[in-house]
Amino acid sequence: GIIGPIDDAWVVMDNAITLKDTGVIDGWYMVSNPQNLFLMYLYLGIEGIFNTFSYQITFIVFALMHVGSAFLVYKCAEAVSKNQISAFITMQLFIFCYQITLHVTNIYTDTLQLFIILLGLYPVLRFAESTWKNLIFSILAASVAFSVGFLAKGTTLVLIIAFVLLLVINLKGKKKILATIPIIMLLTINTSWNSFIDSQEIYQVD
Repeated sequence: GIIGPIDDAWVVMDNAITLKDTGVIDGWYMVSNPQNLFLMYLYLGIEGIFNTFSYQITFIVFALMHVGSAFLVYKCAEAVSKNQISAFITMQLFIFCYQITLHVTNIYTDTLQLFIILLGLYPVLRFAESTWKNLIFSILAASVAFSVGFLAKGTTLVLIIAFVLLLVINLKGKKKILATIPIIMLLTINTSWNSFIDSQEIYQVD
């Protein structure tokens, strides 16, 4: 069985350990793959809570994310279909997509990205067609989640663009201004993240 991180996850965790021990990271990987810095800091956060860089503990955290994703798939399907049986069947199909489920063992960005995206998708499906206040809340919640998802995995940008286009097409009149929220949130969160990384001075300078 798998007893430790594999592929890129191993390199990211190794850099997290190096950063914890020395205050800097070295080598070419994180310089050429800055999109994995968010994952590295997640590993550091897990280490900070449990005081160990244990693969088993990190796997449990990612497994719980996967369980959370399954629950959110159920809630999203229920919000769309208004039918608990259909939602339950959808959740079961998600669980039995073995490519997704087995990927949890990689403790990598795919599991993290999916969980974050579903966190943002649910309020849109659940509240967007109700009151004006709930519409703003759902768009704001989704924008925050999708922007954080972008930090976890850059391909989330495709979803953000699609979300903006969806808002532009479906919102009427002055409500179209709400389509700027995802853009503003993405720029704000991404800029703040980059500023945080710069402030940490984690890259070893020769």
